[in-house]
Amino acid sequence: MADTVSVEVDVDTTFDTDVKEEEEEIDLKFSFEKRLENSVKVSCTLLDKLGLEQYIPTVQKNNVAIEALLNLGYEGLTDVGIKDPVHRAQIIAAGAHDFIRAPPPKVDGKPVEVRLKMGFARLARINTVDLTCDIKLFVDLYWNDPSMIGMDPDNVPPYVWRPNAYIYNSIDKTGENGGKVNEHGVSLMDSKTGLLLHALELEVTISNEMDLRRFPFDADAVEILVLQDETENADDWVLRPHENMENAIQFFYNVFETTEWSVNGFSMDFFENIGGNGVKYTHCNAMIHIQRRPLFYMWKLVLPLFLTTAFAFGSFFFTTDELEARANAAATTLLTTVALIYVLSNELPKTNYQTLIDWFLVFCLVVQVAVWLISNILVFVPEDEAKDIDRMAAIILAAAFSFVTLALFVPRLYFWSISSKFSPPTAYPVVGRYGNKLDYYVFKENLNVWY
Repeated sequence: MADTVSVEVDVDTTFDTDVKEEEEEIDLKFSFEKRLENSVKVSCTLLDKLGLEQYIPTVQKNNVAIEALLNLGYEGLTDVGIKDPVHRAQIIAAGAHDFIRAPPPKVDGKPVEVRLKMGFARLARINTVDLTCDIKLFVDLYWNDPSMIGMDPDNVPPYVWRPNAYIYNSIDKTGENGGKVNEHGVSLMDSKTGLLLHALELEVTISNEMDLRRFPFDADAVEILVLQDETENADDWVLRPHENMENAIQFFYNVFETTEWSVNGFSMDFFENIGGNGVKYTHCNAMIHIQRRPLFYMWKLVLPLFLTTAFAFGSFFFTTDELEARANAAATTLLTTVALIYVLSNELPKTNYQTLIDWFLVFCLVVQVAVWLISNILVFVPEDEAKDIDRMAAIILAAAFSFVTLALFVPRLYFWSISSKFSPPTAYPVVGRYGNKLDYYVFKENLNVWY
C-alpha cells in the first residue's frame, strides 16, 4: 500500500512539472510572437516616416522585423521587393540614427501617462550669493505599454518607445540640454501589465531663485523643473504623479545632517503649458522645501556687529571737552564696522532689496554715526548743558540699539528653534503653476530617506 501511494505521488509530481514546463514554453512562444508583431509594426512606422509607405504591405506580408529590415543590406532589400537604390539607401542610413522608435503606446487615442519618481544622490552647494544649487539625481519614468504584456523581461526590444525629458532650469553647459545625463535604458518591471521603467541619471547645476528678505531666517523651495523633450508634445505623453506620493522623492544619504540647511519636505506640481513655439508640453515642478540654519550668521556677523557698535558708546565715558578722545573712539568703531562688512561681503546675498541683515547693518552704522556726531557737536555747547545732553543721548541711543537688536533677532531665533519639519512651509505658499494647492510631504527615515 505504501509503495502504491509513493508511485502515485511521483506520477502526480512529474505531471505537475510537465504542465509547468509546458506553460513556460507557451509563455516564451507568446513572447516571441508578440515581439515579432511589435517589431513589424516598428518597420512600418519607419517606412511611413521615410515616406516609403508603398513598401508597408510587402513588409507586413513577409513579417520583416525592424532588426531584419535594417540588416538585410542592398541585396536583401532587393529580394524583399525594395529595388529602388535611393529607397534602399534611406533605410540603411536610418539604422545609423537613434530615431527608430515604436510610436507612443496610446490607449483610445489618449496621451500616455508617465509616472515620475526622483532619487537624490546629492543636493549640495546651495549658493545664496550666486543663487545656484548642485544636484545629482535619478529621474525614474514609469508607464504601461500594452504591446509589452507577456513579453520576456530579459529581452526588451531596443526600439521600444520611451519618454525623453530633461532639467529645464539647468545652467550647466556639460550636456546637450545642460548637465551630465546618463540613460539607463528601458526595463520591463511587470510583464503582466506591461509596466516599463526608463531611468535618467542627471548631474546638473540649477538656477535657484530665493526670497531673501528674511535672511538669515529664510526658507527656500529648491525647484527642479522636468520638461518634456521638444521633439515630443503633450499629445504624445504627459507627466503624472506616482501612485505612492510619500516616496515619490527620495534621498539616498543622510540629508538631515547638512550644515547650513534643514531639508524638511517636498511638493510636486504637474501641469501642461504652451511653449514659445505654440506647442503644448508637459512639466513637473519638484520643490524641495528647506530652511536655513541661521547660527553661522548670528555668530560670525550679528554678534561682531553688535559688539563693535556697543564699543562706540565708549566715547561717552570721556568728558565732553575731550574732543579728540571721543571722536577717535567713535571713528575707530565706525571704521572697524566698515572693514568687517567688507570682509563678510562675499557671504552676503547680492539683492536689489534690503534683507534683514542689511537693515541691521544700516541700523548699526546709523547708531555709530550718531555717536560720532554727538561727540563732536557737544564741544560747542556750554559744559553744564553738554553733560545733561551727553547723558541723555547715551541712554536713549543705548536703549534704542538694544531694543531694536533684541526685537529683530530674539523672536526669530525662538520660532526657528521650535520650528518643525512636519509643518508646511510658510515662506513659500505651496501652490501650483495655476494656483492649485499642492500637498506637502515630509522627509522621514526609512520612508523616503535611506542611509
